[in-house]
Parts: sequence; structure tokens; C-alpha cells
Amino acid sequence: MEGACPVRERYKLLEEEDPSIDRKKQCKLLNISRTGSYYKAHTRGIPESLEKAVKELYDQDPCTGIRKLLVLLRRDYGLKVGRRKIEHCRRKLGIRTIYSHPDTSAPAKGEKAKRDRYPYLLKEMTKIAVDEVWTSDITYLQIGQKNIYLCCIMDWASREILSFSIGERMDVSLCLRALERAIDTGRKPQIFNTDQGSQYTSKAWIEALEKRGIKISMDSKGRWADNIPMERFWRTIKYDCYFINEFRTIGELIGMTAWWITYYNRMRPHASLRYDTPSRVSQAAGVPPAADFFAITSRKKS
Repeated sequence: MEGACPVRERYKLLEEEDPSIDRKKQCKLLNISRTGSYYKAHTRGIPESLEKAVKELYDQDPCTGIRKLLVLLRRDYGLKVGRRKIEHCRRKLGIRTIYSHPDTSAPAKGEKAKRDRYPYLLKEMTKIAVDEVWTSDITYLQIGQKNIYLCCIMDWASREILSFSIGERMDVSLCLRALERAIDTGRKPQIFNTDQGSQYTSKAWIEALEKRGIKISMDSKGRWADNIPMERFWRTIKYDCYFINEFRTIGELIGMTAWWITYYNRMRPHASLRYDTPSRVSQAAGVPPAADFFAITSRKKS
């Protein structure tokens, strides 16, 4: 009976108003605790004043976390509430603080992690040429309450984004799509550097690089600075593109990403390049610049 009907559902079958079968016998037949059958869930509604205050504070600053909300609600609205009440209220309103939520760099574990971990090859390199080192990483974006994942591949020397891939799942196929698109441009790196995320230590990713004769480099554990060009790019695209736009569909997100990366490659001056653009640096090195992603995406839609 336990396998056929979950415990919670069996509690709902209890006939409290039927005097023909006493409670003890009902609990025995249903295989549930008699003591637990007296429990009633205690639920409290969210006051309208709290909903209004939380919504106003979110509209003022969507980056305010729960700890600051506790202070602001008490100071400005005279509302003394707990952390869980605010969490419940925000879930009901469908709002979420804007800051980094999921850990997108979950490392592989166990023997697989030891076997697939590669050394960091860029430590002794003082000067890197165009197409000598490529790097890749994954970040997350949001459409409403849904997480969408973005994988980009960058040339380390020129800071040029060679390809990108957007998907609803953060798996190795997301990275492989971006890799294939970058290789299809006719360019290839000598070294490919990534973090130790499970996508980049997977068998499919390792084989894709090794069959092309590309050396594999991985950041040291917990060393975000080992991949600083990619980390700086995430900051730039989020603050300059995603945080100031609202997306209703994944199609709108892909279109804006394609347009902005094309703008980043071809038009936006880069301080570390002496205010030149990534595409011009690539051309100066004698390699073709990345494609116009916005034009490609627009043709696919039409």
C-alpha cells in the first residue's frame, strides 16, 4: 500500500467526520501515524502592506537582497517581519534579486576529476598571439524565472568572441555547438583554456579537442583569475546589454546577443587593446574576423 499511495495522499483519505470507523482503526488501515493525523498545516497570508512595500523596494533597486530588505522594511515602512516571510512574499510576486545565483562551474568529482584534470599552460606565457590561445566559459541569463545558459568562445589575444551558443540546458552539447561554430570559421588555436567544470572535463569535449590536435589547459582550482578575459567579458555583456533590456522569449535573447556581440567585436573600443576593436586586431594579425552574428541570426529567422 505504501508504494501505491504516498503518505501525504493517505492522510487525505482519513474520514474525520465518519463515526462508524474510529480514528485508530482508520490510521491502522491506511498505515499512517495516529499522532500525525491530528496535525493541521498552519498557513498565514501575506499582508497587502508587505506586498506593496516589497514591490516598491524592488522597483527602486532590483539588486537589494533580503538582509537589506529587512532593514529597509523596518526603517521606512515600520514592518517587522522575518526572512522567510519576505522570501514567501517575493515568490508570490514572482520577483528575484539580480545577482549571480547558480554555480555554473560545478567540477567533476571522484576518479573522473583526477583523470580528466589538465595543467594550466598559460602561467609561463608572457605574450600570446592571435589564435594561439582560445578560452571558453558558461554563464546564465534569465527570462522571467527561467534560467537560460550562454557559452562563448573567445580568442585570448584579441578578446574577439568567435562563436556563442544559447540553450536551456547547461550540458556539454552547449559547449560543443559553440566549438563547432568557431572551428567552422577556418581558425584553430594551439591551446584551449577552460575551467574545471564538468562540461569541459567530459569525454566528448576532451575528444573533440584532441582529435584536432589542440592542447588542453585548465584553470587551477578556485582560480577565476586564470581566465580573466572571459570573466571580464561576462561583466561587460551583462551590464551593457542584459541588465538594461527585458526579454520575453529565447528568440529575443538570441537576437540581442548576436547583435551585441557583433557590436562588441567590430565597434566597441577595448581598453586593453589601446582602444582598438577585437576585429581590427584580428585583421592586423592576418586572420579573418568573426562573422556578423546578427546577420546570420536574422537570415535563420527569415
